[in-house]
This record gives sequence, structure tokens and C-alpha cells, in this order.
Amino acid sequence: MQINHYLGTGMAVSPTLTYLVKEGTMSEDAKWMHFYSGIKGFDYEPGYIYKLLVDVKQIPDPPADGSSKKYTLKKILEKEKIAADTEFTVFLKLNGDSFITGDDPENYQLLKQVNVACGALCDELTTKLREENLLIGVFKHGENNSIELLGFN
Repeated sequence: MQINHYLGTGMAVSPTLTYLVKEGTMSEDAKWMHFYSGIKGFDYEPGYIYKLLVDVKQIPDPPADGSSKKYTLKKILEKEKIAADTEFTVFLKLNGDSFITGDDPENYQLLKQVNVACGALCDELTTKLREENLLIGVFKHGENNSIELLGFN
């Protein structure tokens, strides 16, 4: 399993942050997919692409809103740091649901977990969050588990 260098936003029962993964023998140019489960024993650090060996077990009688599989880390095969200027996109709003939390641009976060540094784009971000149903931000990694907003897609 490969884990991307940033977390994606997705809709489960409610808005959530997800790993972006490629599973199995997928080629390098395969699309990253949202992964709504956790991986027991895996400590994720943004800014790295991971290649993992995981154990997958079926869960008998899984909860209605939960996964039918349990993932456990067996081994980290690779942990590759990405270039500091690598850009990536994240949905900030989807079908009217916002993934941005905080009532002040200085405190914006992705679902209370990842700090969003919006700099000179804070006013535009605030307006777009209020007025648009679909909003995608272009980012790069910042300091202290933050992401820096570079623009909009």
C-alpha cells in the first residue's frame, strides 16, 4: 500500500480527513483513492510518501457505518520525503459542506486537524467559503503540520 504525502478530504458519515492510497500492485500512474480506515500501528507524518506492508483482516459483522476490514502495519518499506515546493490540491468545500473549521482566517484548519496558512488569500478564501458550493485549494506543505494556500483550482 502507498500513502500519499498529504491528507485528502472526503465525505463519510460526515466530512472527514482521509489517507490517499494506492493499494496492491497498482502502477505508479494509478489514481490516488480515498482510504477511510485507519492503519493500526502506523504513525503518519505529512510530507512523505510511504510504501507499507499491511495485514488486512475481514471483520465479521462490521458496524453499518464502519469498514469490513481491519488494517495493521507490518512494515514501512519506504518513507520518501517530497520536495518542499511540491503543490497539491485539496477539496475545501464539496456540495456545500465545508472542510474548513475555525471562525477566523488566522485559525483556519482542515477539520480541526491541519492548520491552513492562507496569507494574502485569506479574504478571498473567506468569501469563497461563504459563496461557493465547490472549492478546491492549491497548497504546499508549511511548517508545524500546516499547509500553505497558494491559490484555487
